[in-house]
Amino acid sequence: MPAAISRGRKRRAMGDINMVPFIDVMLVLLIILMVTATAVAPGSIDIPGASKTSSRPPDKRVDFFIDDAGRISLGGELQRGEVSEDEAIAAIRVAIEQRPEMPVMIFADSQRQYQQVVGVLGRLKNEAHVDKVGLAVK
Repeated sequence: MPAAISRGRKRRAMGDINMVPFIDVMLVLLIILMVTATAVAPGSIDIPGASKTSSRPPDKRVDFFIDDAGRISLGGELQRGEVSEDEAIAAIRVAIEQRPEMPVMIFADSQRQYQQVVGVLGRLKNEAHVDKVGLAVK
């Protein structure tokens, strides 16, 4: 039965909702949340650090150069001038068959399209079976 307010002779139903108990409950929940949030230690993530040997490039490697005009040349263990992409992939495939652990570094000009670099990277992985590929921007 709704509460009624008596003002003289008329009886009228009270239509307001009392918000005080609701606010009290919300403040108690907020305090509980704040206390438990400070008590729970955040999870820690162990990020592996780089070893001292990874900061310097390997001594024996194949360098795959792509200049700003898209011309390809090989360096490092395979010193060659300007070659086509197919010739470069074939030469790297032969070198990797002889020494499977040899890495390949791709040096691409920063103005070169990303699509060509990713295409070369995919061909090195799929066709030449290169396991270790590094990327460098010049």
